[in-house]
Amino acid sequence: MAVRFQYMIFVCIAGILLGNAQIYGDSSSMEYLIWPQANITKQDVDSVETFLKSLVTDSKQLYASRSAFAPMPAFWLAVLDQKSYQKVAAHPKVGEIDPNEVCDAEDVAPIRGKLFSKNTTLPLSQRQPLESLNAKYIIRERDSLPELRVISQAPNTPLSANPGYVYEIDDSEETFIYIGDFGINRAHWDFSDPSRKIEWLYTPQTILHGHNTPTELQWPWSKDLGRHSTCQASKAAGRLAGSAKHATLVVVKMWPTRTGVAEVWDTIAHDIRIADRPDNLWGPIVVGAVNNEGEKASFSSELQHGRMLWAPGVEIECAAESPEIRIFCEESGTSFAAPLVAGVVAEKLTEMNRQGLFYPPLRNKYIYDNLQWKRPSGLPVIWNRMDGTSSALGFLSNSNDTATA
Repeated sequence: MAVRFQYMIFVCIAGILLGNAQIYGDSSSMEYLIWPQANITKQDVDSVETFLKSLVTDSKQLYASRSAFAPMPAFWLAVLDQKSYQKVAAHPKVGEIDPNEVCDAEDVAPIRGKLFSKNTTLPLSQRQPLESLNAKYIIRERDSLPELRVISQAPNTPLSANPGYVYEIDDSEETFIYIGDFGINRAHWDFSDPSRKIEWLYTPQTILHGHNTPTELQWPWSKDLGRHSTCQASKAAGRLAGSAKHATLVVVKMWPTRTGVAEVWDTIAHDIRIADRPDNLWGPIVVGAVNNEGEKASFSSELQHGRMLWAPGVEIECAAESPEIRIFCEESGTSFAAPLVAGVVAEKLTEMNRQGLFYPPLRNKYIYDNLQWKRPSGLPVIWNRMDGTSSALGFLSNSNDTATA
């Protein structure tokens, strides 16, 4: 396959909340996140670092976030008692000091659904070439997951009239979707398409703690971190559950703390540059969760000002973190609506490019104006501008078009 262009969109830790900071030794010592003042000089950085070294009892209790990509540390981590904390807070070159909060299992996946074994047979599908572009195709699937059918639900048609998921792909181009989370169950059937690859990146703290392996993060008190991240990746690029089934998934495995979240962005930006991939970063697309009828989910927040897109996030199906590779789970959460939107937008970046939408604000406007239509609830729910009605799917037959694992 000749790759002319490479486009990407990023899903970053949608819905992750933070709990208590980690306690070290006796209860008087805690790990703190220390931010320098804005526009700090290298001399000031050295001064702060020397000061922090004088306060910790072991060199392993001090960590500076610096790399070849960012030689000036964005922050420090230090294990401090209350007296040392007060000294750091009073330092003239320290901008802010906070407990380095960790992710809590109850916060990561507050609404847990059932686990179930699934007959992992791909939906009946067919590839239809577009006349004008030899490498571009429309893929039509019959009997897709309900939340995918919502994405290609044509305006003003009921979901019951849309039995399938319809989407475009372009074989001349490669789409990358970065997932900043806690690793995935790589062995799961939903990620097992042999024609697609999965790339792995590791944030500096993940490497520091020895978890730079292509697996789910095993956090001492939180099995559900892997469940959350595996489901997210499945909804973005899973062969059954994903909205961008042909995208290359880049798993960015982070450390489950406040600083781990901060390091995700630097890790992604560094990878874009060393891999020489076009930089399509721009302001965030804000996503809320609805049910398959387009009604707002009770757990989803809504912006008072500014635009949003909405996507299915109630009782959706996705890959599970179970060692049994054909176990799926039913989940609810805004975390699982966001990757559906990411997949649709990633595949549409090519179309935006053809229309000359290089300037980020124009891209955002295109997304909000064109990749949605208002359901009866009045909410603008994601739409990939395809038609999944029975008439559009009519040419599919029960012949040999099925694909089985």
